[in-house]
Amino acid sequence: MKVLLVTDREDLPRLVEGALPPHMLEVVHYWHPVKAMDNLEEVDPDLVIFNAEDFPRHWKTFTSFLKATLPTPVPVILLVGDSFSEEESAKATTLGVRALLSSNLEEREERLRLRQILTRYGEFREQRRHGRYVPTPGEPVRFIFTHPGRNRLVFGLVEDISEQGMSFKPEAPHLVSDLKHGQILDTCSLRIGDRIHTLSCTVASCDDSLHLVFTEAPEDFFLDVKRYIEAHTASPL
Repeated sequence: MKVLLVTDREDLPRLVEGALPPHMLEVVHYWHPVKAMDNLEEVDPDLVIFNAEDFPRHWKTFTSFLKATLPTPVPVILLVGDSFSEEESAKATTLGVRALLSSNLEEREERLRLRQILTRYGEFREQRRHGRYVPTPGEPVRFIFTHPGRNRLVFGLVEDISEQGMSFKPEAPHLVSDLKHGQILDTCSLRIGDRIHTLSCTVASCDDSLHLVFTEAPEDFFLDVKRYIEAHTASPL
């Protein structure tokens, strides 16, 4: 997993690199946000760690630029200090920041939290990379669910799907802005081909799109998903 780290602290690259074994993590360090923004497409990170304590006036601009520049959502972790206000935290949530961590990564508890976040995201990323399929417009792949708090149906577009989960772009993003990592969506419906299945999903992450893991479903659901993907990704003879 490639992590883009933006900080002017000399010790942070070492602390971040120590969160996971070397073969699992590559850290690309930039000393200034503008330089990092200039090289976003070249770096093409899987995740960004931005030290908002170093650059309190840059993190919002950087996060917005990241979303507008790269074709797929990239999770952002902000490193913050005690002066980071509730208002700023709300802005971070609105901009799709995935997590807030103390910039004091010398503390064992904060390093453990960082390790847990990186591990969780890395595992999900590897699962989703396997057998992922991107439906074309008009294909019979449709997903809807009932928001667990609002009791409203949420419609949208299936961006990609695998045997483990899917990415879903809601038509009305404001309806899902309050969903959190690990939240269960009990009432979901997925049409794949000529079959319609009822299932539950777990929210793996929520930014511009919902990244969902299939949690509970009939046994034939997973078989139907597998067959559909295989049929639409098979190479012609």
